[in-house]
Amino acid sequence: MKQIVWQALVVMLTAQGVLAQQFPPQGGPQGLRQELTIEQMAELKTKKMTLKLDLTEGQQAQMLRVNKDHAAFMKQQAKERHARMASEEGKPSSEERYALENARLEEQIAHQEAVKAILTEEQYQEWKKMRN
Repeated sequence: MKQIVWQALVVMLTAQGVLAQQFPPQGGPQGLRQELTIEQMAELKTKKMTLKLDLTEGQQAQMLRVNKDHAAFMKQQAKERHARMASEEGKPSSEERYALENARLEEQIAHQEAVKAILTEEQYQEWKKMRN
């Protein structure tokens, strides 16, 4: 009886291992972002904002430009990060990490200021809630 249980257990574990190899994870939202162009990412982001914030057509056009700039920055950062990981360099030094984090924060501040200039006060407060 014990032998049958052990054999069944081995068969189930083997089947589970085979199935896990056949269906690799799809990468989730980040995998999708890597496949989209900058324009596609910006357009999707703008449409989501339009649905949530009820943007006017003028606001949509302005936000599309801002979102394109933001998407280009994020795509460039990801490309540099992947190149760095693929190279022999490995982890960046503390100075490089500081510079990267500083650049990221400066871009976030500029992005936030641009969004604030486009949206009404109520829309801006809702946008801030959406980001958190």
